[in-house]
Amino acid sequence: MVKVTQRLGGYFVIANAIVSVYSFLVLFLPKESLLWKFVVVLDLFFLVNGKLTVKMVTMLLTSSLLAAVAVAQVGKRGNTNAGWLPICGQVPRCDQITGALIADLVALILYVLFCSSSPL
Repeated sequence: MVKVTQRLGGYFVIANAIVSVYSFLVLFLPKESLLWKFVVVLDLFFLVNGKLTVKMVTMLLTSSLLAAVAVAQVGKRGNTNAGWLPICGQVPRCDQITGALIADLVALILYVLFCSSSPL
């Protein structure tokens, strides 16, 4: 259980880092920059039907959030079928994890709202 939790926690962090870097590049890079050209090439590479890159980024955020929520629920309630006991009573950071998941859910909702209202 510990290795699964560490891997999914790493996926949560890495997926959010990828989305953050991509969003930062799209929002704040000047159009004359070489990195901006890389982002445009990346968008054109994944562009098939309109906003495919935005959809992929949204799916990455959603999958990382749901994987982290699943692991958090197993940690909080356990799984009697698999024989996993709840560990939240023994670990002092359960409230921090819940706060991080709520913050990521709010960020996902805001990201979807901002992307759906963008003119591109």
